Amino acid sequence: GVRLLLTARKSDWPPDLGFQPLSLEVFSAPESLAFLRRRLPPERATDQALNGLAERLGHLPLAEELAGRYLARHARLSVEAYLARLERVLDDRAMRAWRAELGSPTKHDLDLARTFALSWQEIKDEGARRLLRGAGYCAANEPIPVALFQGALLEQAAGLEQDACDEALDGLVGLGLLRRTDGQEGPAIHPLLAEFARAQDATAAEAGEESVLPALVAALSGQSYEALVAGIPARFASLRPHLE
Repeated sequence: GVRLLLTARKSDWPPDLGFQPLSLEVFSAPESLAFLRRRLPPERATDQALNGLAERLGHLPLAEELAGRYLARHARLSVEAYLARLERVLDDRAMRAWRAELGSPTKHDLDLARTFALSWQEIKDEGARRLLRGAGYCAANEPIPVALFQGALLEQAAGLEQDACDEALDGLVGLGLLRRTDGQEGPAIHPLLAEFARAQDATAAEAGEESVLPALVAALSGQSYEALVAGIPARFASLRPHLE
């Protein structure tokens, strides 16, 4: 009669273990509003302001908790003013283990970038790392066509064969760094994880490694041109958000 609940970032557990996965997604808009209201009552912020903050944070529960903790302790800081400064969420003081001595009832890490880095460090394959860095430049929360990874980005930046590419993408999904989408278009990336991936690409470039951005631009422009010349709007529709 015993039941065991395990929590993990990993999602690709072998089916023969008999686990029943319960996926934890980001908050919905109403859930975000209710969550932020626990720390920021109506006299501190309007629903519109909190909805804007939740949207900027991609409705990620941890990011919303860190922002809520920070704002609750800075009574003179309005949500609008805080939101205006969030050009780079991962670099914000609130997301960098601010006042860690206050503790956390769930004992989780209070540093958002460090939380992402735990999964990033689990990627042992350099090609998979390059694929994630490329995904960081694509539109967030939009399916990224697998053909984009298997095109110039794959050949020039990742150096993977098709099967290896599929395995790399599957591994990234398993670590929670990408998520599967409906249909066959390809995986999507959360906006804050995209910011993290771009930061890793910048770090690699500073270390003398080539950025994946030029290869991604070449792949996008080439595949977009081919789709438009072929006169197949559906092929271009999946590329358009990433091209923009």
